[in-house]
Amino acid sequence: MPQTKRRKLASDDAQEAAALAAASDFLPGVIPNGERLNIATRVISAWITERSFMAAKARTGTIAFDLKHAKLRGVYTAILPQIGEALEGLPADVPFFDLTKDQILDVCVAIALAGKEAIASMLEGPDDEIPF
Repeated sequence: MPQTKRRKLASDDAQEAAALAAASDFLPGVIPNGERLNIATRVISAWITERSFMAAKARTGTIAFDLKHAKLRGVYTAILPQIGEALEGLPADVPFFDLTKDQILDVCVAIALAGKEAIASMLEGPDDEIPF
């Protein structure tokens, strides 16, 4: 695999930084280097979370914690006002299935654009020192 320019990580843990950089080299070269590092970080973090979840369940027989989709839900919660602004022209007293086709498309587009923004926000990585 070709050697790529390494991006400096926020982590002070040299072993963690080296492992993430090496993992990002396994992703296709058509993905920009910084994005490969973000993807590798997300995949490894998700794997660690899932393995911890499974181990806790195996030890206790119950679910010790479940944070699935918590960040995505948090991001969507934060952008609900933007979705509301995008849909402010819709009648508030009309059930969803009584809306016109164009109005339903407006709802779908607003949610899709919000989802795109939410996913982009999640790929930026955590903004705290302890990402869990």
